[in-house]
Amino acid sequence: SIYIGSKSKKLIVIDSFINNSIFLKTRINTIKSREDAKSILQKKVYIKNGEHKKIDDTINKINELLHFKIIDKKEGEVGKINKVDFNRVQPMLFVLTNSNNLIQIPFVNEFIVNINKKNKLINVDLPEGLLEICKK
Repeated sequence: SIYIGSKSKKLIVIDSFINNSIFLKTRINTIKSREDAKSILQKKVYIKNGEHKKIDDTINKINELLHFKIIDKKEGEVGKINKVDFNRVQPMLFVLTNSNNLIQIPFVNEFIVNINKKNKLINVDLPEGLLEICKK
């Protein structure tokens, strides 16, 4: 089930698949025509917590990195993760620096040296000049 608009209009998903690696294409039980589909075009879609275990697990995984400190091998402490955005072709970490600047760092496994969940630390080895580019 998904909810449209005011969260009260419940739609039942019959079938879905990933399209172009980032879009979820769905077939809804009450959508029978192009005009029906247009009626929900560009509306916000909501999913209730607890109704979809896979989605809940993914959201929990994303949120578990919030407030972790980013420590670069060369630059030292960069700041704390303020937001993680996976709704892009390249996922991004939004990091609030110690000087209250918000920078976007690509979430790339090759940059991550170590994740210490107990101490909420992520050690990274960012390419030369990446932080300067991300600050702009």
